[in-house]
This record gives sequence, C-alpha cells and structure tokens, in this order.
Amino acid sequence: MMMKGAGFEVIDLGVDVTSEKFVEKAKAAGAQLVGISALLTTTMPKMEKTIKDLKSAGLKVKVMIGGAPVTQNYADKSWR
Repeated sequence: MMMKGAGFEVIDLGVDVTSEKFVEKAKAAGAQLVGISALLTTTMPKMEKTIKDLKSAGLKVKVMIGGAPVTQNYADKSWR
C-alpha cells in the first residue's frame, strides 16, 4: 500500500512464492525493484535463494527485504 501510494507499480505475487516465480515475473515486468517479506525466521533462507536466483538469471534489480524477523544485519549480508 505504501509503495503504491508513492507511485510505484506493484505486482503482488501473494504468499509462499517460489524463487522461480519471482524471476519469471521480474523478467516479464522489466522490474527494477523486487520486494520480499518474511513473517517467520524459517522462511528467511528462501529470501537468500530468491536473491541468488535473480542474480543468476542476469537480472539487474534492486532487492528490498523486510518483515518481522528481518534485521539490518541480515539485510547487509554479502549474498545481497
């Protein structure tokens, strides 16, 4: 809602989304920014996989992560 309010076009993929789906949609939309949120610590490793897969696919996108368990230290990891 905040991103839409700031003028961004938002494509909501929903919950429990595979990294392959993120890559597919980012390519199709010509995305410049991909946002990923986790509500549980158990889902945070999927963020890492998604970021690695976006890079492996050759996509030059900024990735914004967030959610209840995400810390600044986690966001600053080198896999970003």
